[in-house]
Amino acid sequence: RFARSGCSAGWPTGSRPSVRRGGPGAPVPSGDVPPKLRHRAVERQTRCEQIYQSLKRAIIERDLTPGERLKEFEIAESLGASRTPVREALSKLEQQGFVRPHRSGGLTVDEIYKEDVVEVFGLMKVLETYAAQLAAERISPRRLEQLEKLCDRAERVVEGDGEVLGELNRRFHELLVEAAAHRRLQDLIANLRYTIQPYRIVSLTRLDFRRSSITDHRAIVEALRARDGQRLANLIVAHFDVAQRVTLEGLRQKLAAASGQT
Repeated sequence: RFARSGCSAGWPTGSRPSVRRGGPGAPVPSGDVPPKLRHRAVERQTRCEQIYQSLKRAIIERDLTPGERLKEFEIAESLGASRTPVREALSKLEQQGFVRPHRSGGLTVDEIYKEDVVEVFGLMKVLETYAAQLAAERISPRRLEQLEKLCDRAERVVEGDGEVLGELNRRFHELLVEAAAHRRLQDLIANLRYTIQPYRIVSLTRLDFRRSSITDHRAIVEALRARDGQRLANLIVAHFDVAQRVTLEGLRQKLAAASGQT
């Protein structure tokens, strides 16, 4: 039930707590770790990422259905892995809203409800509109160049791997928010981004939405260059409205397909 997929991304930035050097449990700098141990650490992290990608894909494709219990030992046995990377992969999925704690212990696949989509997209729309208007006043030429390069890269993979395009999309919005130079706002949006992740994956399965999203991003960059805050606000609102509509349509289709299989 779980594809043995390759690793395409690492842990999210900031997901692992930093510990002061010398304190209890302080990490050993990579230069002080014997090469064999460094290799084993990389192997374990890569294995965790492979399991995470396999489980995430199974949830999105509804091979794992909402409410289904996820047991570490069964997943580990199915994938031929130890329980440690499975536990880490499940923890990452929980952070991103794909699974939730079960009342009797363990985790279950979470359901994606229409109300959740509308609520989360609505919050992101308001917060990112404000961030974009701030960015229009504060963005640097270097940041504009970075955003343009992300658009170029996205165009090259628009018909390819959805995971890669999703990562480029996430990075574009991160850079846009960073350009606002507002730490509290950035933290609020970062927390919501994990919540919205399952929904964005649904919308990025559609090729027409992928293309229109890149077009939107190009228009956002041009509005930033012109420092046109009102146009930016209009673009961001329209961008999130389309994303919400496409996501809800995708969820309805997946629910209909799942019902037809049962």
